Amino acid sequence: KFFSDAVWRSIFQMILGYYLSPNLITKENIVYLNKNILQNTTKEDNPAEGVTKICEVFSLKFKNVANLLKPIIELIDYANINYFNFEVYPFNSHQGLNYNIYTGENKGRYDYHIDMENLNKRCTAKLTCIINLSEEDYTGGDFFLFDGKETCIKKFKPGSLVIFPSFFPHKVSPVLSGKRKTLSIWQLGPWWH
Repeated sequence: KFFSDAVWRSIFQMILGYYLSPNLITKENIVYLNKNILQNTTKEDNPAEGVTKICEVFSLKFKNVANLLKPIIELIDYANINYFNFEVYPFNSHQGLNYNIYTGENKGRYDYHIDMENLNKRCTAKLTCIINLSEEDYTGGDFFLFDGKETCIKKFKPGSLVIFPSFFPHKVSPVLSGKRKTLSIWQLGPWWH
């Protein structure tokens, strides 16, 4: 059973332009996902320009974890169809994902940034999905969105998933202790028109 029982009672909660599904993934499945994701990664990153990002970043191709993420992709599609209604492309096997590890040792953080590509690209990120895959407790590392006002998403705990428009500025505050692990997935689409 991939999802906890709470998920099926309420798949998503729409709150101020983002979707939060708390306690989506069980602790056992977090461990399983982390193990399988890390086996398929390489160390590389392309952080947003002009902002500070302090964390260990691993990149992987969607094709290497597509079967593991099938229920997550279905939830992203569900959220887009029912709430965002953005013009998007299907996920493809060569699409990149990021696995981020923020630690208290180096006060890991990522300042406000957006996930969209610049104007000379043929496509851009339309939706950002972040899954909290932390296995241990951590302090700090709060997730913030700016959708007209700064919002701290307090329920973004291990096993939770948040989906939001990629043009929303977002950040991770410094981790003070422990390790915060997340997987970032972007659903792409044609440039806005």
